[in-house]
Amino acid sequence: MKKVSLEENGKQKVYLIPENFSECTSDQISFILTSQLTIYTLDSLGDHDKSMIVKLEVLYLLSKIPKKLFARLTLDQQYIILKLVHWSFSARIETKPFEFFVYNKVKYYLPADNYADTSSFEWAICNIFYVNFSQNNLNTSLFYSLIATICRPERKDIKSFMQDPKLWNGDRREIYNSINSNQRAKYFEAIPMGTLLAVFQYWEAVNNRFVERNSELFESSDDAPMFPNGEGCLSLLEDVAEEGILGDLDKVHQANIHGLFVYLRHKRKKVEVMEKEMNKHTQQ
Repeated sequence: MKKVSLEENGKQKVYLIPENFSECTSDQISFILTSQLTIYTLDSLGDHDKSMIVKLEVLYLLSKIPKKLFARLTLDQQYIILKLVHWSFSARIETKPFEFFVYNKVKYYLPADNYADTSSFEWAICNIFYVNFSQNNLNTSLFYSLIATICRPERKDIKSFMQDPKLWNGDRREIYNSINSNQRAKYFEAIPMGTLLAVFQYWEAVNNRFVERNSELFESSDDAPMFPNGEGCLSLLEDVAEEGILGDLDKVHQANIHGLFVYLRHKRKKVEVMEKEMNKHTQQ
C-alpha cells in the first residue's frame, strides 16, 4: 500500500492506497475493471474530460478519502495522488481475485490457480467457449457460458468428500453439469460485469500460462489439441480414452488436466525417439 498524508481538521491523516489488485477488495476490483471499459471508450472518442472524471471516481474509491476532503483537493494534489492509481486504468487480473462471489445467496467458487483442481473435461469445454468467443465478435452468451462452467457452488457432500483420501481431488465445486451450467449462464447476466471480468481475466491468465508450459503440444499440426473451433480439445480426450492407458472416457474426463498433459508429453517424446531410431536405420 502507498501512503498519502492529508491535513484534516488541523491534523495530518494517512490514507492507504492499493498498489495492485491483491491489495483491493472484491468490490474495488469489480469497480476498477468496469471503469477500465468506460475509460477506454471515452478516450477512444476523445472525451478526455469525462475520462478524467471516471479516473477520479476510481481514486476516490481506492483511497477512501472522505468525500468533503476529496472535494477540497487541489488540481496539483489530484494529479499527484492520481499517479498512485494509474496502474488500475490498464492492469489485468493475473491471479485469483477472490475465492468466490455470491449470487442469490449462493456462493460460486472459482477454480484453483494453475488448474490445480480442473478436470480434463472442464478444460476442454472452457476452451471451446473461449475459442468461439474470441472468434465470434465476443459473443456475450459464450462469455457467460464460460463463467458458468468454471464458477460452481460447493458440493453438497463436501465434508465427506474432503475426508475421503481416495476421492478428494482438491476441488470443492460440484461436478460440472452442462444443464446446470446453461441455466446459470442466463442468471449470471444479472451479476456486475466487473465481477465477471475479474473471473474471466483470471481464467484467461491461467489458461495462457498452461498453453505456454505445454507449447510443444499446441503447435500447429494435424494432431494439435486446439482445432479452429476448439472442439479438437474434446477429440483429444476421446483419442486418449481409445488408447485405454488412462482408463475409459469417463475417467479421462475426470482426470486432472495436468495428469493428462504429462501423459501426452511422455507419449510425444516416445514417438520422437522412435522416429529418430527409424531415421538411423533408413540412413544405414
